[in-house]
Amino acid sequence: MSSLKDLLKSVSQEEQLQKQLLVVGGQEVGHIQLLNAFGIRDVSIIPYGFHLAERADLQLCFHSFAGEYGAVYQRIIDRLLASSLVVYILDALDLLKDEPTQETIFERVSGSLKPWIDVCSKAVSCCVLVQNVSRVDYNVKSVSNMDYLQQLVRLIMMDKNGAVLFFQETDTPQDIIQLLKGTAELRIKDYDNVFVPSGSDSYGKIKVLNEDFACEETLEKWHSVETVAKEVPTNATSTNSENLRQKYQDFLRQIHLAV
Repeated sequence: MSSLKDLLKSVSQEEQLQKQLLVVGGQEVGHIQLLNAFGIRDVSIIPYGFHLAERADLQLCFHSFAGEYGAVYQRIIDRLLASSLVVYILDALDLLKDEPTQETIFERVSGSLKPWIDVCSKAVSCCVLVQNVSRVDYNVKSVSNMDYLQQLVRLIMMDKNGAVLFFQETDTPQDIIQLLKGTAELRIKDYDNVFVPSGSDSYGKIKVLNEDFACEETLEKWHSVETVAKEVPTNATSTNSENLRQKYQDFLRQIHLAV
């Protein structure tokens, strides 16, 4: 098994690029699903996770913050934004449960996504990763809701010059790698096979799913949503907050000793 020092040395090789992903929001299981797709099996996230993955020409550093945003994260996040692809995790099963109205879907997306987008507003690049769409019960009502969810997240990301990827448990990470390398291309083949890179969307393309979708009004409503940062996530204690700081400090110390 490669040591951290060996992994860091390999980054300096000219044929290998180093990229960084800041993965936020969603539940721990969503982060594990993404990390598993990159071949990472030994996963530890709560309250903060750091993992390395290597491919033939690419080394990836993953920083993970699952669950709700907490103010204790901000100092670490600020250090990562300038050099990271920010990946916002959304779970379609959770967003579309109990046959919701469009208003309920909007509220759920806003509650999950808006706090993270606000605190990551200085991100150079970002992507919404929608998981588990293929696991939603397929019927007339759910199809309409899946269309609305897709239109909503595409609208939000178009406004942020970000990307949208519907990602399933069996998918390969190739789409994310293309985003990191700047070689991604638009793909909308089915309700659960959607990949919209930054800069490739428009009101017209979004309205193809449903021409009655009010892009400008919905975007104005999104901008009006106010969020309040929590001092500590609802599932964390002050002890967990100290553990978060300690874990990050330990990681930085390892980096310093390895190079």
